[in-house]
Amino acid sequence: MSKQLEIETPEKVYHLANQAGILVIGFVFIVLGVFITPFSAAMGVLMIALYIFKNKLEAIRIFKNHSEIKLAPASSRWLIKDTDIRKTYFEKNILTLEIREEGQIIIRKIPIKAFSEGDRNSILKHYKDIEAENTSPST
Repeated sequence: MSKQLEIETPEKVYHLANQAGILVIGFVFIVLGVFITPFSAAMGVLMIALYIFKNKLEAIRIFKNHSEIKLAPASSRWLIKDTDIRKTYFEKNILTLEIREEGQIIIRKIPIKAFSEGDRNSILKHYKDIEAENTSPST
């Protein structure tokens, strides 16, 4: 009997804040490339491609028992189980998660300023709630 793979849908997905400035600069470089140097046009195309990839990137995906974090298109995705989160710190627009994974303490830093204001508050609340659950004494 074959076991079917069950695909879990995230409860919440957070995207990076819209960075329209990269798109505008990309178009400016393309225009400069047409009139001055082709290298500028290539840089413009690269910036526009980066803008498109960043807008489609699901930076934080929240599931029932874990979350996945991927902050850049070419980076690997961090899988963080809710039960592994020990402490959370928020300092200078960086959310730091202290995680116990395979007997070791691992620090994961999330640049929270990269998200919209509403998403920032929601992300902070989510991880603070998990920390409170994990550190509260069991009854």
